[in-house]
Amino acid sequence: MRAWVASSLSTNPAEAILDVGARLRVLGAPSATGRPHSGAALCFVGAQLAHEGKAMHDALGDLLSPMPYITWVGPSVFHDQRVPEKRPGLVVAVIDDVDAELRHTLWDQHGMPMAANLLADGLPASARFLSISPASGPGGLDVLAAIDEAGGDVLGAIAHRRQHLRPGITALNLRGVRFVTAVAQAARQLGPVRIVTAAQQNVIRELDGRPALEQLMADLPGPLKQQLGRLGGSLFASFGVEDDDTSVLRSITGIDPRTGSVAVSDQAKVGAEVAFSLRDQSAARDDLETALGALESALVGRKPSLLVVFSSSARDAALLGAPLWDVTRVLSRFGPDVPVVGAAVAGELARLGATTLVMGHTVVIGAVVAD
Repeated sequence: MRAWVASSLSTNPAEAILDVGARLRVLGAPSATGRPHSGAALCFVGAQLAHEGKAMHDALGDLLSPMPYITWVGPSVFHDQRVPEKRPGLVVAVIDDVDAELRHTLWDQHGMPMAANLLADGLPASARFLSISPASGPGGLDVLAAIDEAGGDVLGAIAHRRQHLRPGITALNLRGVRFVTAVAQAARQLGPVRIVTAAQQNVIRELDGRPALEQLMADLPGPLKQQLGRLGGSLFASFGVEDDDTSVLRSITGIDPRTGSVAVSDQAKVGAEVAFSLRDQSAARDDLETALGALESALVGRKPSLLVVFSSSARDAALLGAPLWDVTRVLSRFGPDVPVVGAAVAGELARLGATTLVMGHTVVIGAVVAD
C-alpha cells in the first residue's frame, strides 16, 4: 500500500483542480496517469473553495474517476505544513493497493434502518472513512451504531458549518487497511470525576446527589468563580467512555442558578461519569504529546502509509499559540517521509473500543496501515 498526496493553494476552484491533477501526474499517482489501479482517494477542501459544492464535487469526480473518493470541508486543510492555517487549499491523497467501495445516503429520505444498511453493507470492510454534512442533522449520528455492528475501524469528521460538497453521509469502505488511532483533548480537568444522579435530556440536575451547579462552583479556581458568565466556550463537561480510557468533551451551554442545573451540548444520562474541564493551552499541548507517544507505541514499529488528522476548528493558533500546531507535532514525531493530511472540522469521529464517538474540541490522528 502506498499513498500519493498533492495540494494546491489556488483561490480558484477550477485552477485548484487542475493544479492538483498536474501534481498527481508528476508524482505518478495511478488514477492521474490512467494506469490500472485499485485504490481510493481522500479529498480535503478549504471552506473558501466550497461555495460551489456540486461543481467542486463533480470536478473531483472527473479528476479521480473511476477511483472512489470521499471529501471533507473545513476552514483549514492539511498537507504537511504546505497550506497556511485558515487559507484556501485543496488536498488530495490517493491510496493505492486497497479494495474500496463508496456508499452514500440521505438518511432523512431513506429512513434510518435503510440508511444504516446502505452505509454498512457491501464490501466487508476492515476500515471505514466517514464524512457527515451538518445538514444530516442529529439523526445522521444514529447511523453510527449500525456501522459499529458491521465492524471495522472508523475515522472521519462532520463538515464545518453547512459547507459540504455532498449532503448526507458518505462511507468509504476499505479492505486491507487498518487505522491506528489516537485522540488528544484541549482542556484540563478542574475537579474529581462524579456520577450523574439526576438528569433530563441535555440538562444535568445532580452530580453525586448534589446540584450540578454547586459541584461546578466547587471545582472552579477562586478567581474564576466571579467570572462564570465570561467562560462560555471554554468550560466543558468531560464524559467518560465505557469501553475506552478516552473521555469526550461536551460544551457547557447554560446554567440555571434557580434549580442548580447545568446544560451541556449532548444527552446526559444518569450513571454517566462526568468531570468539569476548562480549555487550556498547556493541557492541550501536553495531551497531544501523550497521544502521539501512545500512537507511536501502538504502531509497534510499523510505518504508516499516511497520517490523517481531523482537528477541531477551535484548535487553532489562538488556542495553541502557533498555527498548524497539531500537524507540526505529528510531523515532528513521525518525520517528513510520512504524509500528513486532514482538515479542521466541526466534529471529529473515531471508533474507540467498540463504539464510534463524535467528539469536539479534540484532535483525532489516524495512522493508515496495511491490514
